[in-house]
Amino acid sequence: MINKKLNMNLTFNNYITEYIKKTRDIEYKHNGAFKSEIFILYALHKLFNCNLFIESGLDNGVSTETLLSLIDCEYLGIDLNENCFASKIDKLNFKFYSGDSTKIIQDHILNNQDSKISIFIDGPKNLQAIELKNKLLKIGRAHV
Repeated sequence: MINKKLNMNLTFNNYITEYIKKTRDIEYKHNGAFKSEIFILYALHKLFNCNLFIESGLDNGVSTETLLSLIDCEYLGIDLNENCFASKIDKLNFKFYSGDSTKIIQDHILNNQDSKISIFIDGPKNLQAIELKNKLLKIGRAHV
């Protein structure tokens, strides 16, 4: 067990310098994801060598903009509010969807059978997030 922890720590250390360099000028906004949370998402995405990133619940777009500065694969952002701040992000690898996260994510999992997918459920919150996670895990292959 100690070796696994040590290996995981060493692996995460491989990503910290790049993370700090690329996120140095990004400010935390109230109610946004903490930089430490975003770092873990980024490191896990890199560790599992995923080629599709999906974020549910974009709101003010802080985590979205930060993760987009780090992740160079296809990035899907989903929010119920079609006019949320993140809907205006214009990057080549970013696609915005407005609507039901459960359906949109399920469709992308099923249509990308050969992809390794990172999924960040930042919304919905609480029990709805757990229900979404459970539905996605039933589809298979998802590590939420």
